Amino acid sequence: MVARSRLLRYPADARPLTLVILAACLSLLPFIIGHYLPLAAWELACLWLGSQYVRTHCPYAQHNHAHLPMFGRARGLNFAYDTGLSLVTGYTTTFWELQHNIGHHRNFLEPRNDVASIIDPRTGRPMSRVWYAVRGNFTLLFVCWRIAKSEAARGKPRLLRKLVVELGVHTALMVLLYLWDAKLALLFFTVPNLLAGYYVWWESYLHHLGVPGTQI
Repeated sequence: MVARSRLLRYPADARPLTLVILAACLSLLPFIIGHYLPLAAWELACLWLGSQYVRTHCPYAQHNHAHLPMFGRARGLNFAYDTGLSLVTGYTTTFWELQHNIGHHRNFLEPRNDVASIIDPRTGRPMSRVWYAVRGNFTLLFVCWRIAKSEAARGKPRLLRKLVVELGVHTALMVLLYLWDAKLALLFFTVPNLLAGYYVWWESYLHHLGVPGTQI
């Protein structure tokens, strides 16, 4: 476990931090070991299942971190944590800050403007859970970019800059992983991150189903 530190906003943050570090280490371990010793299929499978299990906790950690940065005003540490989170969830933390904090929380009483609403704008009825998860992932980047541009037009460009930087760093890291070993990058990062993104929207669906969204 990560020891309690004054750098953490709350002692309870040590647990999600440990899980994120563990998920990253389990995902990178095949690259490191495989460089010296080829791994059998069953060994890769065990590492994949272990990393996948730990990864299921990481979106929750990223959600909380987006609402309240784990390291307070320590920008360097928050950036490093954001980078690690993006590797094990496939989402940049700015996605949560833009789509969830602004696009959802500002508009949850107005389903037509709520970017996380399950209501199909064409029919006025709840969309299927599968389509909600697929649609959410495929439109996430465009929604975040639109919100970031809107915030910048209002004189608040911080999140637009942060989005560009985080996307750039994440893309660079993924390119390096693919250059290192494309098969392992696909197996231990791309596939798990696609599953993690689908899982986030799949779970979110029930949070909105049957909720009128007309009062607090």
